Amino acid sequence: MQCARSAVLLLLLAVPVFSSAAQQPVGPVSLGVSAGLSTPQGAARSFFDRGAQLGALADVRTALPWLLVRVDGSWQSLGTGQQTVISLDDGEVAQADYRSGMISGAVSIGIRPPDVDWPVRPYMLAGLGSYWFRTAMDFPAFAGQPALAETSTRRTSGMHLGVGLEAPVSRMVFFVEGRVQRVGEMPNNFVPVSVGLRMR
Repeated sequence: MQCARSAVLLLLLAVPVFSSAAQQPVGPVSLGVSAGLSTPQGAARSFFDRGAQLGALADVRTALPWLLVRVDGSWQSLGTGQQTVISLDDGEVAQADYRSGMISGAVSIGIRPPDVDWPVRPYMLAGLGSYWFRTAMDFPAFAGQPALAETSTRRTSGMHLGVGLEAPVSRMVFFVEGRVQRVGEMPNNFVPVSVGLRMR
């Protein structure tokens, strides 16, 4: 629930910023933000949970109005919980808290209809990215050892396919987008669905 409130707050705070930017001339880059939910699929459901997603993006304008070039980054929550730990010395058992997430950076190329007078326009995209899995563990004091916090990060690569709908309103564009991400060698599959807005 806290993640959902943070996502809504991010979008609400972005509205006045983008509204102010809308008064400026059109530039070569269209900036945006998004928020939504990411759901693991297949084998990934055994290791990760559904969680919030927050992202930022930049659409690069080209000479071809139907060509979409996008650079984006996002953070996806992959779950929180407890893990049982056992002391190898005396067999004492304790519960350690963990938090996991994934940070990504991706480049996409896609297609969208040229600037036409449609209230809603579809688009498709595909791309490659780098992904960083991050896990934080908080171990309690037990077996004669003090409390300990550990963080591990693992980088891998992946690809994604996505489809979306966007609705231009004045100098703003509101959009909803869904992607399928294939990350790593297993691979781990995720389906993030997000809503957002960007400058036109």
